[in-house]
Amino acid sequence: MNCTKALVGIALAGVFFISSSNNSHSAIVSWDLLDHGSGGLGPFYGLRLDDTLPVGPDRLFSFGGASTARLIFDTAGTASISGTVIENGDGSTAACSGGNDDSPEDCSVWDLEYTFSGITVQDVGDPFAGFIATGGSGSVNQQGSLTELELGFALNGDDLAFLWLPDGHRLPGDNSSLVGRGWVDPTSNSSGANDFLFQGRIVPEPGAIALFGVGLIGLSVMRRRKNLA
Repeated sequence: MNCTKALVGIALAGVFFISSSNNSHSAIVSWDLLDHGSGGLGPFYGLRLDDTLPVGPDRLFSFGGASTARLIFDTAGTASISGTVIENGDGSTAACSGGNDDSPEDCSVWDLEYTFSGITVQDVGDPFAGFIATGGSGSVNQQGSLTELELGFALNGDDLAFLWLPDGHRLPGDNSSLVGRGWVDPTSNSSGANDFLFQGRIVPEPGAIALFGVGLIGLSVMRRRKNLA
């Protein structure tokens, strides 16, 4: 019994230590990126390039389906997106979960790399408070093709280039979910509505998962011993 209590205590102490560390020092947190999810906005997408001239036609990229795009944020003041996105055909359905069979570009996979700059961290002790960025650069490259779109950043009126804030942006009845949005410029003279718009799903820290598992094992042992008694 004492051993089991010790295991549970270690697990709880470890989780507390991780939480305390994140609150007192910079923290690196990752999110798997998802399409925004607001039906009122129309097409499913996480990155929209309405003006990609002279490279080609308008393009929509989904962060759903087979996408592996991930946002990595360090509250010390850095943030980037890397992974893959799926070209969404005509944008009428989530990529690779139905799609438009008439479009030969449905479900094509692109590599996405984007690094934010000019970052203002909202709260160093709380990565869920998000950040604001005034710039960024990167690219999307179609796998198996030479097609590459360079991504700069663009200021749209008084709006900043990018916001990752817990305000439920354009999510009806939601004023707390983290939403990423911001303007990009694939041509250096863009006139279209080129932007990121996505949500995120937190990627748990391996250490926290391991400690939580130890705690669950300890609780299970305690329950079994109590039942046997």
